[in-house]
Amino acid sequence: RMALPLRHFSPAEFACKCGCGAGMDKMDPAFLQMLDEARELAGIPFVLTSTYRCPKHNRSVGGVEDSAHVGGHAVDIRCVSSHERFRIISALLEAGFRRIEAAPTWIHADNDPTKPQDVIFYAAGRTY
Repeated sequence: RMALPLRHFSPAEFACKCGCGAGMDKMDPAFLQMLDEARELAGIPFVLTSTYRCPKHNRSVGGVEDSAHVGGHAVDIRCVSSHERFRIISALLEAGFRRIEAAPTWIHADNDPTKPQDVIFYAAGRTY
């Protein structure tokens, strides 16, 4: 899973937060290119709050069993204002994302081909 160099993100940003050492090497290269393109289009920083999760870390944060984070197909982006939310979601859609989850303080974007497409869903009560 070799990804081209990214303009807006460093490999360290994709490291699993449990410290297991996995990270960018587990991310889908097409996903990374889409994310980089979305960041370029948005014109504002994307602060990644959740990226790759190993299965153990995913369980520890209460992630769903088949989480797109475990497959290297997802990130959560910090978002704390309606203006940021509009810019980020608009850019994600323009870059080709077809799965977006909105929450009060973050936006989840994924390109997991095994999940329903053309959806924007709301994270009711989910805090990870």
